[in-house]
Amino acid sequence: MRNWTRCSGVYTNMLRVPLFLVCSLAALAQPSPRQDPLDTALQAVWQARNNGRFEVAAAGREQARAQLQRAPVDSPRFAGWAQQVAQLYQSSSLNAQARAILREALARTGLLGDSHPSRIATLNALGESWRQDGNLLKAVGYLEQADIFALPSADEAFGVSILEAISRNVPVLAMNHSGVSDIIKNGVNGYLANNLMEFESYLRILIENPVLRTSFAQKANQELSNFDWDRICEQTSQVYSKVIYEKYYNNN
Repeated sequence: MRNWTRCSGVYTNMLRVPLFLVCSLAALAQPSPRQDPLDTALQAVWQARNNGRFEVAAAGREQARAQLQRAPVDSPRFAGWAQQVAQLYQSSSLNAQARAILREALARTGLLGDSHPSRIATLNALGESWRQDGNLLKAVGYLEQADIFALPSADEAFGVSILEAISRNVPVLAMNHSGVSDIIKNGVNGYLANNLMEFESYLRILIENPVLRTSFAQKANQELSNFDWDRICEQTSQVYSKVIYEKYYNNN
């Protein structure tokens, strides 16, 4: 009886190895999260371009545009997809087609309401597109339709587009630790987020609070005169004069 007990213990330990292997293989067999077809199409275009296969990239670009037209407009990723597809065209200097994509996306977001994040993001993207082309009247036109100017870029040296939004009484949400902090004071005349999670939280607060939007816009507009061209020119002239004066007298 004692021998049987010892043997059964050995058999038990031996059985643990194949059982562990079966469980491990089962875990490996679990399917990984499925990538959205539009993400796959976008990646394929950039990969083809990087490999010098420009005809393949052009065809893939059209496929990505077609998939965007079928993408659900209520998806939280819709605005991002629209901007990425537009970027495929803009990076090939096809600016008119890029804006056409954004306009189509904007028209679809109309059903979501003026304060929906996707509509706000698409309006901002259209305004920025026109601003990059030097057409400030068009850019301002789209800004005037926006309830919020949301700029998630983390490397803004200053942010002229921020001033343009403020000039049209549009409240600003941007990232902290950039040149935008020279214009926006967090919680006073706009919001500055330290990360994307905070950015999303601030955006929701602004969407749900029209009174706060108005307050931020009015307070920011009151500071706009600090960035008047005449004042900036005078300040710049003073800096140059000081540097020249100190250099001259230090060398004599």
